[in-house]
Amino acid sequence: MSGYTISITISAILYFVILVAIGVYSYKKTSHSAEDYFMANRSFGPFVLILSVFATNLTAFYMIGIPAQAYRQGIGVWGMVGVAVGILTAVCIYVFGYRAWILGKKYGFVTQAEMFGARYDSQTYGIVMFIINVILLIPYIITSLVGAALALEVFTNGIVSYSAGTIILAVIVLLYTTFGGMRGTAYTNVLQGIIFLVVGVVSFFAISSAGGGLGGITQKLLTNHPELLQRAGVITVKEWITTMLLPPIAVVAFPHIFTRLLTGKNSKSIKRLCLSYPILYFVSYLPIVFIGVWGAVLIPGLQGKAADAIVPMLFSQYLPPLLVGIGFTAILAAIMSSIDAMFLTVSTLFTRDVLKKFYPDMDSQAQFKWGRIFVIAAAVIAIIGTLVRPASIFSIAIFMMAGFVLTLIPAFGGLYWRRANKYGALASLIIPELLLPLFSLTPYFKWATFGMHPIIVLGIISIILLVVVSLATPPPSKNVEEKFFAPFDKLFGRTGSGQVPRSV
Repeated sequence: MSGYTISITISAILYFVILVAIGVYSYKKTSHSAEDYFMANRSFGPFVLILSVFATNLTAFYMIGIPAQAYRQGIGVWGMVGVAVGILTAVCIYVFGYRAWILGKKYGFVTQAEMFGARYDSQTYGIVMFIINVILLIPYIITSLVGAALALEVFTNGIVSYSAGTIILAVIVLLYTTFGGMRGTAYTNVLQGIIFLVVGVVSFFAISSAGGGLGGITQKLLTNHPELLQRAGVITVKEWITTMLLPPIAVVAFPHIFTRLLTGKNSKSIKRLCLSYPILYFVSYLPIVFIGVWGAVLIPGLQGKAADAIVPMLFSQYLPPLLVGIGFTAILAAIMSSIDAMFLTVSTLFTRDVLKKFYPDMDSQAQFKWGRIFVIAAAVIAIIGTLVRPASIFSIAIFMMAGFVLTLIPAFGGLYWRRANKYGALASLIIPELLLPLFSLTPYFKWATFGMHPIIVLGIISIILLVVVSLATPPPSKNVEEKFFAPFDKLFGRTGSGQVPRSV
């Protein structure tokens, strides 16, 4: 057995054993209650919350899709996604996530459908929100599992096939998620985030050294692919602007991130997350983009979705045996840290947004039991979808992000605009979501996007619908307004501007 194979085998076994052990430990600390299983009793301090949110957002889009896109389009991908995501995500977490956390802490909300169904006093809104979240989240889970299975197949040189890897990885995630719930996924995310941060930086220098050093590999790019070192001619300004805005806004709309934000112990946890996120993102993101660009000269000729495997291919070919195993673990850590959160979130959505509505007297222990059943169901659906092997991870992820962003507009209105009502919110949510596939997947509305991503036009339509329909229909009841805005008035003042909030 070669040193390469030994390194991969030992790293994989050790990593999987640690994950399951964390799941078992979390199981012992978790009471058989819905609040503890789904939300860890909202007890996470800054350290756990920061690393768990950061790691949860490290999807296959980030670890596999972004380097593959950098392989195709060059260094401009860094500015197109990386710079904005690092800064704007922190802003969105504070502007949107902080207010959501306040309401979640006060009223016990867990999901977006719960919170905004109550805000708009509309069971219909909650049901629509649930349906949209599930429709968008399942493909997103599948893209992550695709990335992890691809990595396992490449690193083992096909010994573990794509199909076998899909099942193995889903079962491992299923074990510690089913055992540990929110606490288990958060604790594993802390470990996974640390692994990824360290290995990303180490791999950056190791691969550049193997490719002739930073100067040598840059010279190869200038000689063979100079277009990858410039934005003009490779990425249009319109593509740059729309893609730069989409991911950071989508982050707080993701149901698995939204729920995780509500687990913060106090306002200090949320505020420190906002300050730390850009630093973590810049440290981790830049190496991945450069590694993808370097792949164009180190492993040239990959076409289409074959480029999705560029990171595992580079790690397996250009890292020494010891680092190959660690690099393999980092890829799995980055991808699995989002899969576990999404498995748990699908379970949470079905338990809280469906079962609890139809069976309002269901006790906490029953919700806990059904939550575990739905985790298993989510894993089975993800396995089936992954085995079908969809198209490019990047393109699927961008489409899903657009759908999530559209859910944020009526939600944002519900947190900041007292006059926003259920009629405006439903129009703002449903119509743009129905138009999204028509704008994105057919040629009939290309003229209406002005060459930009459809989210720009659809976002404007959503805002107009929220405002116009809300103003043309009766306002929300005074009871609803008082319930949802009194906590904000207490912290921010009646106008919500110009004041520093007090701690909660």
